[in-house]
Amino acid sequence: MKKGLIIFLVFWMVFAASQEISRALISGSDARAEEVTGPRRTMRDPFVPPIIESAPTQKVDKKADTAKKADAQKKPVKPRAVAPPPYSLTGIIMGGSGASAIIFNPSTRASGILMTGDTMDGYRVTSITAGKVVLMRQSKVFNLELHRG
Repeated sequence: MKKGLIIFLVFWMVFAASQEISRALISGSDARAEEVTGPRRTMRDPFVPPIIESAPTQKVDKKADTAKKADAQKKPVKPRAVAPPPYSLTGIIMGGSGASAIIFNPSTRASGILMTGDTMDGYRVTSITAGKVVLMRQSKVFNLELHRG
């Protein structure tokens, strides 16, 4: 009888505590929920950016800032020079489905078979003829010629 009574009391205490926690959470009272369950230790939602407290802002001299922007706008931007392709043309295959070029890259020691329109490391094959392949990168044209010998 005592054993059954102890089990009933433990069950009742757990049930009552869970009911109180549920009521506190449903009512939305965070203070009451923390009082019952302790401080919340939840993980941050990884899809919500963290809230970062900003440092006190400094006063910005608008005249100096405007002068810097004007100087930056005056400087012309030089376009990057496009380096010639590091490839060598090792063969050309002329067939019924079109021409293909066998191009060797000595830096990676790899070869590739390319057709007109294909790209390799940013260089696009624009045309393949019997002894020459024309490559283009950023509107610069490069010729690879087949070395015979």
